Amino acid sequence: MRVTTTALMLVLALALAGGAGARPGGGGGGGGGGSGDCELDGQIFAYWGGGDVEAAGFVRCASTKSWIRVSAVVTRDGAFVASNGHTCRRASSCRITFAPLDDPDGDQLWCIDVSGEVKGGGALGPRTFCEAFTGI
Repeated sequence: MRVTTTALMLVLALALAGGAGARPGGGGGGGGGGSGDCELDGQIFAYWGGGDVEAAGFVRCASTKSWIRVSAVVTRDGAFVASNGHTCRRASSCRITFAPLDDPDGDQLWCIDVSGEVKGGGALGPRTFCEAFTGI
């Protein structure tokens, strides 16, 4: 996988923009039971020259919760790659990371499907986040 510095900078800038790679109509945040101040986020990072990809899913809340659970499924070109879940206690955010993921030669579309739950029955998502572009 060959990547120019400019392309890498663009990917990182779009990823840090928060949901810039989200698919339209890919679900939503919000929900009742204590999750109204929470949102989902997901990011895909392709590393320059390394042939590896990192995927991360987040639940971020404006206030501290007794517990937050984030679950995610990573896909490459629509095919399952990995899945897992993580619970954070007495926190305002929770993150799950998949790394390193092997990035074979060629152009693939990497996505992460993120969902969450907050104590009190507040469900979030699912919501899908994909690479901002695949031309690298």
